[in-house]
Amino acid sequence: MPDSTAVMIIDMQNTLTDEAYNSEQVLAKLRGVIDRARAADVPVIYIQHTEPQYEALNHGAPGWQINPALDPRPTDLHIEKFSSDAFTNTNLAAELEARGITHLIVGGLQSDFCVDSTCRMALSRGLNLTLIEDGHTTMDGAIPAEQIIKHHNFVLSNIGFPGRLRLQPAAEVLADTVAA
Repeated sequence: MPDSTAVMIIDMQNTLTDEAYNSEQVLAKLRGVIDRARAADVPVIYIQHTEPQYEALNHGAPGWQINPALDPRPTDLHIEKFSSDAFTNTNLAAELEARGITHLIVGGLQSDFCVDSTCRMALSRGLNLTLIEDGHTTMDGAIPAEQIIKHHNFVLSNIGFPGRLRLQPAAEVLADTVAA
């Protein structure tokens, strides 16, 4: 698994986690996955959204930084993006290919925008995915955040790529790769 799998954390940036539903619990669950990934030599990828029209998400601003609860490290791969899809106009695909990564374990923000868009594009590019069922979140929108998360868990796990995306609770992600 370590040679072909990576954990990808999408947009868990300070200004976004401050506003997100259930963010403290999601941060804790993602940190557990990240810690197990590091113990198993599975690469960790952080995706960071930059929004020039929104000061808090300007490159380098305090709000743009990855939430420190996730313990981001300079040795992790950091990809900056400017749209909901982490593949559009970034070097993500090239980085994954160069590392031989064919399976992404995905969590982060926002379930209904960047997580959804990036998962769909990854599937279209032939990657296999594990969506951390309790490891992504969003803000209230047209419907409450809790319903948005449940909806996207259902939709993404039943999307037209049979067997290529599975849901898994954070506690089970990479649990078999780390000795107890």
